[in-house]
Amino acid sequence: MKSINHIVIQLDDDLKETGYTDLTTSSSNLKALELIKTALNNLKEIVLVKKFSSLEEEIEFFKEIKPNLLSKFYLTSFVVQYKNQQFISKDAVNKLVESNTEEHQSFLTEYKTYILQLMEYNKDQEKEYFVRKQFSPPMSGILQKVLLNPDFCTFHSEILAVFKSQKLIQNYLNLENEKDRNPFNQVFNLKWTQNKSSLIELMYGLYYSNAVNNGQCTIKDLKNVFESVFNVDLGNVYRTYHELKNRDIRTPFIDSLRVAVENKLDEDDAFKP
Repeated sequence: MKSINHIVIQLDDDLKETGYTDLTTSSSNLKALELIKTALNNLKEIVLVKKFSSLEEEIEFFKEIKPNLLSKFYLTSFVVQYKNQQFISKDAVNKLVESNTEEHQSFLTEYKTYILQLMEYNKDQEKEYFVRKQFSPPMSGILQKVLLNPDFCTFHSEILAVFKSQKLIQNYLNLENEKDRNPFNQVFNLKWTQNKSSLIELMYGLYYSNAVNNGQCTIKDLKNVFESVFNVDLGNVYRTYHELKNRDIRTPFIDSLRVAVENKLDEDDAFKP
């Protein structure tokens, strides 16, 4: 189980680095999708080769770990599609959302009995639902997934993953709708395309130079503004600040800004008559 937990923890760290929590850029989402896919493949290899050390370990994996990861995979797949449709038109986005809603309703109708089982089961039923080859599922699309990967699936685990993903997708759509209603986000349609530590470095530079409000603001104030303007989740900026202190070169981004401006000024001077 240690190796499984290591993969899950490492994935969480990697996803934070991609900006997974804000889900704003298609490039980040594609990277997140690849990271989750790789993690799932690595978990599959461990489960098939190393096996579980106990029944409880297997139950925890198919009850908690795999559904959580798989639901993130489904969510991120949807977000990639959503972002792609935004480049086409508003109608394309609406059609995607409508299609997803219809699929979700069909899923709820087809698997209603088993969703209720997941909501009401007791501990004695965990073995039946979350241990492989203990439940005889009906003919369905999910059954085909189980039959294709009988050593890495349980019927209820797969249903749980889809059910969780729809909640995540709905939360994402709510956030997108809130953005559309927020005039601040409509004015600043900007994306931060450098790494996050560079923006945090710049933010601390402004803070400690008292460049904003004569110093009468907090790091949290600047963090909120930067996140809103540049559509990015900066995460734990205090931790990143401490990481800056341990660098050999502590302010590489700020230094690069000075060089970039000086180079441009020199270039302009070179063309003066």
